[in-house]
Amino acid sequence: MIQIIFKSGRVALFSLDQKEYIRTYSDECSVLCSKSVSISSFISGNAFGQIKWWDVRSNSVGAERTFDLIDYGVGINAITQHPGRTNLILGGASDGMIYIWDIRKDKVPITAIDNHAASVTSVSYCFRKVGCTFPM
Repeated sequence: MIQIIFKSGRVALFSLDQKEYIRTYSDECSVLCSKSVSISSFISGNAFGQIKWWDVRSNSVGAERTFDLIDYGVGINAITQHPGRTNLILGGASDGMIYIWDIRKDKVPITAIDNHAASVTSVSYCFRKVGCTFPM
C-alpha cells in the first residue's frame, strides 16, 4: 500500500498493480507526512499539529483516532513508529520540537524534546547507544 498525500488534505492509497486509487481519505487541513504502521493502517501528520490513525479496513473516510498537540498551528512534518514498542509514535514539528505519543494512553504527547531552533523535517529511531549515524 502506497500513500500519496496532498496539501489539500487528501490522502490517496494505491498499489503498483492498479492504475486507479484504491481509496481516498480527507483531512481538514494540509497533510504534511504519512507512514505505514501495519498492513492495514497508516498514520499522517497535518498542519494543525495532529497525528491521525487511519484504518484501511474501515468503511469510514475519516481517521480512526486523532492525537493532538496543545499548541494550535504547529505542523507535524515527520512521523515514525517505534519498531519494537509500536505504541510509541515520534513526531517532528514545525516549532523545532520532537513529540512522543503513547497511542495506548492520552491523545496528547507524553513528552516533548526541545533541541532544535528550526523546523524538524525528519525523525528516526536509533538503536545504538553511542555513535548513531543517520539516515537509517
